[in-house]
Amino acid sequence: MARKRRRAAASSTTRRTQARRTRRTTGPKATRTTRRVRRIRRAVRPRPPRRRHVVASPAALVSVEHPTVRPAPASTEEARAVPQPRAVDPSFTIPTGYGDHRIVLMVKDPWWLYAYWEIRPDVERQARRQVSQEDTGGLRSVLRVYDVTARRFPEEPAHQWFDVTLSGLATNWYLHTNAPNRSFIVDLGLLTRTGRFITLARSNRVTTPRFGPSEILDEAWMVSDEDYWKLFGLTAGIGMGASPSGLKALLEQQLASPGFFSPGLFSPKTEGQTSDHRPQTPGTKALTSDV
Repeated sequence: MARKRRRAAASSTTRRTQARRTRRTTGPKATRTTRRVRRIRRAVRPRPPRRRHVVASPAALVSVEHPTVRPAPASTEEARAVPQPRAVDPSFTIPTGYGDHRIVLMVKDPWWLYAYWEIRPDVERQARRQVSQEDTGGLRSVLRVYDVTARRFPEEPAHQWFDVTLSGLATNWYLHTNAPNRSFIVDLGLLTRTGRFITLARSNRVTTPRFGPSEILDEAWMVSDEDYWKLFGLTAGIGMGASPSGLKALLEQQLASPGFFSPGLFSPKTEGQTSDHRPQTPGTKALTSDV
């Protein structure tokens, strides 16, 4: 019994001591040291890891239909589903001909022409059958250029023509005519050794542009004599009754003064004619200088 009493007293004492300590640390009378110990224990206590929010990358938010941004395939199946560019067929080549039989003539500038053509093999074989065995050795392919300016060719003969010998398997050629403002037609054919020409194809008709201003005057811009002298005659100091020869004489007189060119620029001197002599047109007042 004594042991039991002693044990009961010890346990009660322990409970009272623990209760007293609890009141000291949690009650209003808790000391400053106890609060500091609690803060240290909280700081040292291990904490569970925080949960992180996963944010999708900007590339994943862009639509797949965007032409510049493409998301990476997530699996092998998706990678196979992506369309691949078509490979170029190595066997495809541009054809050398289209089965036509013609020659086309074009103008490059006032001095040059350009011609391109395509001849069917059956037509060329038929033309070669017309050549005798003696002329087969010297057979040549040539371009015959005709000058058909103001002519109804071939009813009317051409002014002149010249040949251009072709080399190899040519299908186009530049032709140097050196003739502005002229009309041309070109024949492609075979020329034998004896001078016989077999035509294979005839081109269209072209006209080279002229080199320089046109000689055609537009009537819409013509003016009467009265308006002409109002514009130019009065400015030069010539009256309404003067003629173009008077204007010429006045210009020669001004050019004869110091600092200008010689009067021979307009009327060259002849034997026995002085620089002061100027022809006078009948019915026109002569313009002379008082100097």
